[in-house]
Amino acid sequence: MDLIYETKKEKLSYAKLEMYAVWSGTFVEITKTKLDLLKTFSPIPIIIFILGLYTNNNSSINSKINLFSTELLLGDLLMYLGIGIPVFYAYYIYSTFSTYKKHMRTMMDYKAEAIVAKEEVKEFSK
Repeated sequence: MDLIYETKKEKLSYAKLEMYAVWSGTFVEITKTKLDLLKTFSPIPIIIFILGLYTNNNSSINSKINLFSTELLLGDLLMYLGIGIPVFYAYYIYSTFSTYKKHMRTMMDYKAEAIVAKEEVKEFSK
């Protein structure tokens, strides 16, 4: 908002506000594309498939593995990943959506102030 108020004081503020609105619109499109790609390439169906294999072949997957000098059952590790990855993925989608909303709000602020600046120029030129 500080940039908007500083820009309104300058000469040709309408053009600069429109330029900032176009830049913000570009960030909106980039973030929207990123969000669409995240939704498209979700790892959750693959994890559900692997966990389904785990429940069907419970005896063959219960071998012990040594991970960071801790012995774990492979099935337990798969269950931890099966819970951890979707939680992390949901958080990542949520943070990307929050960024999208922030860019959208910024773009709308610039457009609204550009309209006001344009009207002020019209009033001043009369």
